[in-house]
Amino acid sequence: MPVLAHGLHDSRRPARTPAGMVAPMRVAFVLPTLQPSGGIQVALTHARALRERAGWDTSAVVVDRRPADSARSAAVPVLGVGEAAAREWDVVVWTWWTTADVAMELPARRRIAFLQGLDERFYGWRAPLDRLAASAALATADGIITVSEHLRDVAAAIRPDLQVLVVPNGLDRAAFAPGVAAGSDGPLRVLVEGQRNLPLKGVDDAIAAVQAMRAPVRSTLVALDPEVVDPAGVDRFVGGLDPAGMAALYAESDVVLKLSRAEGLGLPPLEAAAVGTPSVVTPYGGHADWVRHGVNGVLVGFDDLPGTAAWLDTLARDRALLDRLGAGALETASRWPTVEESADALARALRDVAEAEPGDAVAARRAVARSLGRNVELARIDVDRVMRRYAEEHIERLVASRTYRFAEGLRRVWWRLRAIAGAVRRRRGRR
Repeated sequence: MPVLAHGLHDSRRPARTPAGMVAPMRVAFVLPTLQPSGGIQVALTHARALRERAGWDTSAVVVDRRPADSARSAAVPVLGVGEAAAREWDVVVWTWWTTADVAMELPARRRIAFLQGLDERFYGWRAPLDRLAASAALATADGIITVSEHLRDVAAAIRPDLQVLVVPNGLDRAAFAPGVAAGSDGPLRVLVEGQRNLPLKGVDDAIAAVQAMRAPVRSTLVALDPEVVDPAGVDRFVGGLDPAGMAALYAESDVVLKLSRAEGLGLPPLEAAAVGTPSVVTPYGGHADWVRHGVNGVLVGFDDLPGTAAWLDTLARDRALLDRLGAGALETASRWPTVEESADALARALRDVAEAEPGDAVAARRAVARSLGRNVELARIDVDRVMRRYAEEHIERLVASRTYRFAEGLRRVWWRLRAIAGAVRRRRGRR
C-alpha cells in the first residue's frame, strides 16, 4: 500500500487490517476549551461513543488546556496540542473556528469542519476581524459535517466544492424520556433556555416577552454556565444541570421559550420534546428540521415581542392546545435519532470524507475571497448604521443643550423683530 511521507496511508484509500477489514480510525476532536457549552458536550459525546461503539482511537485535543480537563472528560483522553502533534491521525475534526489553525498543524489525512452553527454569526459589528476569520476558516476544511439540513445548505453555498454531510445531534433516550408531568392549572410555567451573556441566544427578548404577558406566569431561566449569566427578570434561575436535571426541569415546565437569532439545530427544544414539553421558537435556522407550527410547537417572528407574548397567553388559556402541542412534540422526538444512531452516522460520515478526494486548492482560495467580499459588505453596512446612529444621537444632544436652546430663543426673537420692523415699514409706505 502506498505510504505518504509523513507515514500515513494513502489518502485515497481507507486503512485496512491484514484480514481486509476496515481498521478503526484515529480521530482527534480539536476543542477550544472544556468549559461548559452545548457544542463541547456534543463533541465529547461523539468522541466517547466512537470509542465505545466502533472501537476507534478518539481523543479530545484542547487548545486552552487546564489541569482539571482530564477529570471533565474521563471517558475520552484529553491531549494538549503538543501531544497531539506528535501523533498521526486519520482525521482531525475542528469544532470552532479558533481551532482550525491547530487542526492544520496536526499530521492527518483529512481535516473536517464539524459545524454546529455558523461561527461568524456570533460576532457583531464590534468584532469585524473575528467575524472575518470565522468565515474564512471553512477554507481549511477537506470536508464539512453539519448537524442540520439548514446548516448543510449554508455550508454548501460557502464551499460548493466540498462534500457536506448531515449528522443530527442524537437524543439521549435514557435521560430524556416521556414521564408523568405534574399538571398545572395555575400560572403558565415558562422555561427560558440559553446563555444570556450571548446576545445571539435572544434570552433578553424571551424574558421581555414573558414580562409582557397578561396571563399569570411563572418563569425559569436555565443556563449551562450559570456563573456568567444575569438572573434578573425571572422568578427562578438554575444552571449547570446534568441531563437528568434538565429532563426533570423540562417535565415540570409547560413550555420552553427559545428566541435565538441563529442555531445550527437547537438541541434543548428537542430534548424538551422527548419529555413531552413543546416549545415556542423563532425561525433560527435549525428549527426547519423539526418544527411544525401548530403541530409540535409554535413559531414566532424575530423582534415580535407582542406576538410572542400573545402566543404565550393563548397557551396559558388553552391547555388543550398546549397538550396537543406536547403530544406532537413527543411524536417528533420519538422519530429523532438517538445518541447511538447519531454516533454511527458520524462514523460513516467521517469514513466517507476520509476516503473522498481532497478539496481543491483553487476552490479554497475562492472561498476565502467570498468570505472577504461578504464581510467587507457587512462591515460597510454596519459602519453606515453606526454613523447614522451617531449623527442622530449628536443631533439629539445638540438640541437638548442649553446653548442650542439659548441660540434658538435668540433666533426667534430676531425673526420676530424683523417681522415687526417689516410691518412698520409697510404702514409708513401706505401713508
